[in-house]
Amino acid sequence: MNECIGVCIDISNHIISTKKLHPANIYISFNILKADKIILTNIAEKLSYLASFRNILVNEYA
Repeated sequence: MNECIGVCIDISNHIISTKKLHPANIYISFNILKADKIILTNIAEKLSYLASFRNILVNEYA
């Protein structure tokens, strides 16, 4: 799961870089894609949640 979420983050960062949109961190990159109408709102919300969840998985926060 960690790798899948990481790939989504990498893809979003690649799109942001290619389109020369504002630089982003993992928490807002999906919202930038939503604002630019690249992904739908519900997908952006789910991916943002998963990015936060990934941080918990990787760093074992609880």
